[in-house]
Amino acid sequence: MQDAFDDPGTFSAQWTVTGGMNATPLNGELNVTVPGPAGTVYAENNKPFDLDNCGVWAQIVAASPSAGVMTRLSIAHSGQLSYYNIGVLDGKLSVGIQARFPAEMPYDAATMKYVRIRGTNGAVGFDTSADGRC
Repeated sequence: MQDAFDDPGTFSAQWTVTGGMNATPLNGELNVTVPGPAGTVYAENNKPFDLDNCGVWAQIVAASPSAGVMTRLSIAHSGQLSYYNIGVLDGKLSVGIQARFPAEMPYDAATMKYVRIRGTNGAVGFDTSADGRC
């Protein structure tokens, strides 16, 4: 699965958006706006994908200030809500697989503005960046 996020027609056929959020493909980016404090909202791809030898960057514009609410990038296999996760929970950058988050560190919004999940030769890695580049 590959999406250049440049064609709204392709986007609407390939993705499902839930929870009242707005997701718009524009100039090679998927711009997502989440409505205020909300429950679970997500954009779900309707086609199979393979994470091996590729990755997904997401910009955290503003982490949720609410206790116990995680702002994150999740990638899951078909039928699962979330599997690989990286995001901000209670002021900490947390990384996990399924519901376990064994790795965390203090979150710095300036240097960890972008988060990435990537696959390399069957292994999954997690990265952060100030500018969305390695």
